[in-house]
Amino acid sequence: MSLADLFKLPSHVSKRCRFNTHVFENEFARADLHFFGVDHATYSYNLHVFLNNEDADLNSDRTIENGYAGVVPVFGHGGCYGGSGHCCVKHMSRAGDRRRDHPLVKAFKRLTITETLRHVLSGKKTFKVTIVPEITGGSSRCDAVPAKYFDRVTVVTYD
Repeated sequence: MSLADLFKLPSHVSKRCRFNTHVFENEFARADLHFFGVDHATYSYNLHVFLNNEDADLNSDRTIENGYAGVVPVFGHGGCYGGSGHCCVKHMSRAGDRRRDHPLVKAFKRLTITETLRHVLSGKKTFKVTIVPEITGGSSRCDAVPAKYFDRVTVVTYD
């Protein structure tokens, strides 16, 4: 039994994404998913990304025909080993501020999805993104599994 089975992690399915004619005609050189506000304070986990496969889960075939676009690995910090408030983010960088960010500031991740997006868009103008989380490690110091692994995801295409 995997950690994901123990936690019964829910998948995230996006609203239907609609593109303009430029993208619909596959006239893009590259396409990425940008993950903003990725939580890495507790468990380590993978975010498996499927396009146009709302029923995807950890047992789904990871092939382009099944809409599999790739995986975003997140190395978690394993929970807090300090006292109360030790892992609270106390500093956010500002213009001109040369101090380093707090180690637990939420992260940014990128996944290139060009070939899978071309495959699922053939003849279509819309698609959905399904994100299937998989816990891969942690410690007894980890708090509950995050209810939200990231704040938002955007699709970016390049000419």
